[in-house]
Amino acid sequence: MSSVLTELRKIWDIRKKLFHMHRYDIPGAEKIKVDLVGGRHTAFMILTCKCGNKIAFPQDNFKLARQEGTEETIKFLASLGV
Repeated sequence: MSSVLTELRKIWDIRKKLFHMHRYDIPGAEKIKVDLVGGRHTAFMILTCKCGNKIAFPQDNFKLARQEGTEETIKFLASLGV
């Protein structure tokens, strides 16, 4: 009976990893403001899940920073791991 429970626990752990629902910590989000070419700037937040996954919000501002950011901005964004 013990081995059956052990196997069920393993299956449950695998299922949790496959169907993980990210839960991001909004109050603990890191607010970031970066410079763009031409003296402009944009801002976004980095949300982190308990599992370590990171996402930028809003995505459009993050994409804008990657496309039109200064050299320093692009290096900084690469270091974020998003």
